[in-house]
Amino acid sequence: MKFFCLFVFILNISLVQKAEAQFVVPFSYWKNMTAGLTISDATIFNLGILPLNAAAQRTLTLTNNGATIINNLSGTNFAITQFGFQGGTYPGSGGTCGIFLSAGSSCTVVITAQSASAATYSDTMTINYTDAQGGPYISRRPVTVRVNSSTVTGLTLNYISGTLPIGNTQQVKCIGSTSDGGSIDLTSSCVWSSANAAIASVNNTSSKGLITGVSNGGPINITATFGGFSATVAVTVAAAAQVFIDQGDGLFGRYFAAQTGASPEGAFTTLVNQRIDATVDFLWGTNPAGGVLNYGIHWTGQIVAPTSASYCIQTISDDGVRVWINNTLVINNWTDHGPSPNTGSFTFVANQKYPIYMEMYNNAGGAVARLQYVSGACGTPVAVTQPYLYSIAVRALDFRQFVVPAYTNMVRAYAMNGTVGAIANGAAVTGISGLGAPGAPLNAVASNVNGTGMAYVTTDRSQAISFDGVDDYVSSTETTTFLPGGSTARSISAWVKPSALGSTLPIMYWGANTANNGYGLEVLPSGIIRHNIIGTFCDSSVSIPTATFSFVTVTLLGTAGQIYINGQLDSSCTFGATPTTTVNLTTVYIGRNLANTNFFSGQIDDIGIWNVVLTAGQVNTLYERTRVINPP
Repeated sequence: MKFFCLFVFILNISLVQKAEAQFVVPFSYWKNMTAGLTISDATIFNLGILPLNAAAQRTLTLTNNGATIINNLSGTNFAITQFGFQGGTYPGSGGTCGIFLSAGSSCTVVITAQSASAATYSDTMTINYTDAQGGPYISRRPVTVRVNSSTVTGLTLNYISGTLPIGNTQQVKCIGSTSDGGSIDLTSSCVWSSANAAIASVNNTSSKGLITGVSNGGPINITATFGGFSATVAVTVAAAAQVFIDQGDGLFGRYFAAQTGASPEGAFTTLVNQRIDATVDFLWGTNPAGGVLNYGIHWTGQIVAPTSASYCIQTISDDGVRVWINNTLVINNWTDHGPSPNTGSFTFVANQKYPIYMEMYNNAGGAVARLQYVSGACGTPVAVTQPYLYSIAVRALDFRQFVVPAYTNMVRAYAMNGTVGAIANGAAVTGISGLGAPGAPLNAVASNVNGTGMAYVTTDRSQAISFDGVDDYVSSTETTTFLPGGSTARSISAWVKPSALGSTLPIMYWGANTANNGYGLEVLPSGIIRHNIIGTFCDSSVSIPTATFSFVTVTLLGTAGQIYINGQLDSSCTFGATPTTTVNLTTVYIGRNLANTNFFSGQIDDIGIWNVVLTAGQVNTLYERTRVINPP
């Protein structure tokens, strides 16, 4: 294998609440403290690699969690020259912070990183402040950037042309292609100019790439340059609707260490790296995943074609590969093999964006990953190039075969998809199932006695069923079922989004409502996940929010239980007992407890039961495949 060099801008959070305590936690689990000043990421940062001499920006949010105003905010200069506040000393430019911060409010500050030498650089962002309790106090944030030896090999803008009225603005990004196949946002590094600033101006200082309409006219070129490369967007200023024609930046790739062996069920076990890839057109002699021999990669985003036609989609891969377009499986060869072509077809409407999800794994040895297409028959497909690929994903994959690990052990599952709108009492809810016997999926029945609240809804993932918390639930019953009973192995997984906390919200239950005979999971009033055998239980260590979907998985074998939240193991525990009776000839309830006293309020999606204990790798793989994942 050849070594595929990547880097990541890593921010490990180190926070000081007053002068007495310092906390270090992984970023993905960060939550604001209840007092003091905390530092966290904004969601606008987009960086996957950093070539030589390219400046990267990170927008950080400062939050006052206290009850009084913070005064005398200031930032200490970084110790090494590779880091700095954008525009100079604190507060720099591009952010909103000053010297005061009201109670409960937030502001932003922009830091930059840049180097002419390939290395890993680390420093600490330090914010000083006082408040009504005294001070001075300090909040700190370690920052690390890895600069690789790649170079910028080309430049594009995210728009080709556009029209805007006088006084309106449009942010344009400058995107660099790199020598190792990546795509990087160079907006802050590019030099911006306007061919006629009297018609349309462009900011080349604090908010680089921001175009403003000045007077009617055009089209005129707005140009960005970097390292001898340039790119332009043609801008017209007119009393018309503001419309800009975009082009792509590539697909978002996430690189994982995978389970060892062929056709891995846990292809996405441990995240190693992530970045935007300009195209998927790689021949690796050694692996791209940080030195591991067995790895998995998935690329997400959107794809377009220049013409309306049926296209031949082709991959060349070593080893396994799958491609979904618009949630349809187009290519599937999840096996060990040498560099091999696989083909499928998809019908495009010209310039319309479709969700795409491509994944591959490598089981030691060399590796190839190429995505190609051609209009009509599979003659000579060509690489899908950057302008036709967009890194922003808009839809997740649904629970189904080839998406779900251990699919042949899935004994009950519901994708919760249907015609958007109200669900009538007694309506069928379509089931999916992977188990060879009973074979046919088992449909469920919706219970909505009051006739209100229960509905299929469109979500930021796909679709879900919305429950009103009053009387809505879904149930399924059969006399010859394969539900896990007694002390046999089992797993449950679901995407859940409570509408509010404060009451117990059942997610799924089956069995009898007596000690040690009922089993399931629920959300407690605090947002804690309870893994429940009636009479004994285990709770998660963290709460889930109400504002977004959370992926919850529980497993049980005998008395050994586990709870996963968003693909990661949250807690393990030993139950006080196992289910003592066979509870598999009972009704499964979704959104209701066994006592018929509590009902879920919010949305539930993609819920399933397995008769095996899912591994950590399988849980995270299912999470990665069924969530909308975008560049940070």
